[in-house]
Amino acid sequence: MRVKFTARARRDVLDIGLRWRRTHPAAPGLFDDELTDALLMLADHPLAGREVHGRTLKGARLVVLVDSEFLLFYRVVRRSHVSILRVRQGARKTLIET
Repeated sequence: MRVKFTARARRDVLDIGLRWRRTHPAAPGLFDDELTDALLMLADHPLAGREVHGRTLKGARLVVLVDSEFLLFYRVVRRSHVSILRVRQGARKTLIET
């Protein structure tokens, strides 16, 4: 299945990647590697993430990037593709609570 990014998710990833490489010199590629692994997994197993039960992301699913501590929110669109909605830091107030 194809994986596509919303404009907001694309900005999230670019911002996080730049900040990650600057603040984690011992593991500059960790976020990118973990994100890539998650995207490959979602392409093969789009329902792998857990369902999100919140008003803001109704019908969305969530994958946790464990080592980098980010949350990947996505939605399966008509069984044609996976749409990445947001990537958020796990320590921040998440979109699930809103």
